[in-house]
Amino acid sequence: MRKILDPQRLWARLRPARRPGAPLPLLRPVPAHLHLGRVILPGAWRGPLQTFEHPASHHALWRWSHHKRWFYVTLQAAPWMLAAAVVDTGYAVQMHCMLAHLEPGQLKLHLRGLSPSIQGGALQSRNGDLVARAQQGERYLELRRLRGGEIYLNLTAPEATLRGRWEPSQAPALIAAAELAGGGTHLTHKTVAQRATLQGQMGAEALQIQGWGGSDHSDGFVPRETRWNWVYFTGHTREGVSISLNLVQGFLGACECVLWLGSQLITLGEGNMDVPDDPALPWRIRSACGRVDLTFQPRTLEVDRTDVMVARSHFVQAFGFFSGRLRVTGGDPLLIQGLPGVAEQQDVRW
Repeated sequence: MRKILDPQRLWARLRPARRPGAPLPLLRPVPAHLHLGRVILPGAWRGPLQTFEHPASHHALWRWSHHKRWFYVTLQAAPWMLAAAVVDTGYAVQMHCMLAHLEPGQLKLHLRGLSPSIQGGALQSRNGDLVARAQQGERYLELRRLRGGEIYLNLTAPEATLRGRWEPSQAPALIAAAELAGGGTHLTHKTVAQRATLQGQMGAEALQIQGWGGSDHSDGFVPRETRWNWVYFTGHTREGVSISLNLVQGFLGACECVLWLGSQLITLGEGNMDVPDDPALPWRIRSACGRVDLTFQPRTLEVDRTDVMVARSHFVQAFGFFSGRLRVTGGDPLLIQGLPGVAEQQDVRW
């Protein structure tokens, strides 16, 4: 019987080659069910995402060892910044929660721990809802994203008790996916411009923080050696217009590089980041398309240098301020001054 070629794969062969690092075309709405084996990759869409599926590939042991998932949330309300994440590596679950006061630059809370994998996975999706859980001793972190877009945080630990809520955003989510060399398909679902509230108790200090934030849900099959540089912020211009940036160098590349201006999504080229040997010094942040030219000044740092032969993690996550220029089509450069956000450098052997 004659083999019938999938039209999507036929177009992938015939379409003109795209310059590496160049922006993707305008983003279309994401399908109700995104099957990554039936679309052209790399690709990007406007969300929100309801359900997705990876193509069947490799044997079960390979899929178990290469399948990595995480759910990450951030809240930015200068001088406060919060980041919390649950990472499921398949064989272990990592909990991460960091709360910082950017003036004068002090980590008020820093929780990081590793525990054995949870049966059924630390990240579970059902009917469009996502729940991520991690526990280490008396510390328990739960992140929950509902189908409608709301996100809830629940942290219970001897150091602090925190409750957070992120309202649904008026800005479209970014859905990006690519096939990684040495790995398989990988998808990320980014949200921005969500009004957020955090309250709780940290020692004798009561917290009540209101600001803006977003999230990163990523799921896929990564190569054993994985590297990236990543920056993210969500806030407002001096004129009160919502503005957000997600820029990465490496990993998925240009397909997840986007600038949000109000409800407008502007695709960007891949990031080009100059990270000094001393990560406390300013970082230079640019994009291959020339639209991004920023400086990032770290105020707090989380640094992890772990090497246990079979696994390695060289990781830097910084909270700080972005300043510089963003070039938007049809107008003068947009000046950014002191917008709080996060920058990350990751070099890991899973």
